[in-house]
Amino acid sequence: MNRFCLRRSTLIGIVMIVFLLVLSSTKVWRNGLFWRNKIDSIRMLMSLSGSRREQNHKQIKNQEHLDQFQFPNHPCNEAVENVVLIKTHKTGSTTLAHIVNRFGYSRKLLFLLPKDVRYGRSFIWELGSTQGARDFLLPSLRYNMFTLHTTYNRKAMDTLMVPDAKYITSVRDPVEQFESAFVYYKFFLALPERFQEANIQTAAKIEEWLRLSQFYTARYERIVKNGDVKTPNSELYCHCQMRDLGLDMKNQEVKETVLKHISTLEQQFNFFVITEYFDESLIVLMREFCWNMEDILYIPENQRPDQIRTTSLPEHLRQAIREWNSADQLLYEQVNRTLWRKIADYGDGFQSDLEMFRQNLKMVLKIVLKRNRTSWTFQELSM
Repeated sequence: MNRFCLRRSTLIGIVMIVFLLVLSSTKVWRNGLFWRNKIDSIRMLMSLSGSRREQNHKQIKNQEHLDQFQFPNHPCNEAVENVVLIKTHKTGSTTLAHIVNRFGYSRKLLFLLPKDVRYGRSFIWELGSTQGARDFLLPSLRYNMFTLHTTYNRKAMDTLMVPDAKYITSVRDPVEQFESAFVYYKFFLALPERFQEANIQTAAKIEEWLRLSQFYTARYERIVKNGDVKTPNSELYCHCQMRDLGLDMKNQEVKETVLKHISTLEQQFNFFVITEYFDESLIVLMREFCWNMEDILYIPENQRPDQIRTTSLPEHLRQAIREWNSADQLLYEQVNRTLWRKIADYGDGFQSDLEMFRQNLKMVLKIVLKRNRTSWTFQELSM
């Protein structure tokens, strides 16, 4: 009997070695390592979750006198564990993705991840019905979590995610989002040479862009096509958020169609996080998803420090940007109203919960930065 068990275990070992050798030479393995590195980055806050939770709670409380991790105004029974986050560009969605990633990773949930990472580690650019399990890591009939950039396609998502998945995304003031995208994606490269000088303010560059918008957008598309700017898509210069959320760009200027699409999004999405009210959004999200404070703690990602940000744009230019991104503006106004209505419904405990969250967020941020990093590169801070 012992000899049989030994032979069996030896055979299993040989099979596993052969399997790993074959797998190591494939694209799946290479991309698997790529995604393993992505998951490793989530560990920055894993000291506050997972199997080491109780140990670290005690350690943190001893070191920094961290307040309780559960809100007194948070009556809930069962946490939402199936979440689809549709990332939108330059809206703080990376920070939000890390919150959701950590939640899913600590609970061993199944993530939908792409094998093809040619556009980067956080993109499935066009999620269509022609894709099958072979296009994703860890093939499965249904996934629990999705936290990537993609063009929102509910029909395709429904074939991949568990039926009761909750859908969330982040939305930002179109003026701030456009200014951030303008700098990050280097829209200014389409402008004349005199606008490339370092002493030219971003406001002047944006004003020139909007003066001849059709000419410069066509020129920018040629620059992207030639490979002079690294971006997964050249259409991020206008109505970017609504494009990410599935609006057909042929209808981006048709107000009736835009409003209808916004109404559809409000029906299909369970929550919109607003960048300008990120903490407030997380408090409401926590209650609606039956999460606790530990689940929504975060470290800001891809955020430019104040000294690198440009000066505030003049009001006439801000209004011009709103008109240029009219679809995004309509979306922002609607979800903004919805958020504040939810905050009003939250009740008297909202402000105290928010203050408690921010106090503990500062304390946790101090601890994590002390343990992990003391400096940041410009590229990491660029947004």
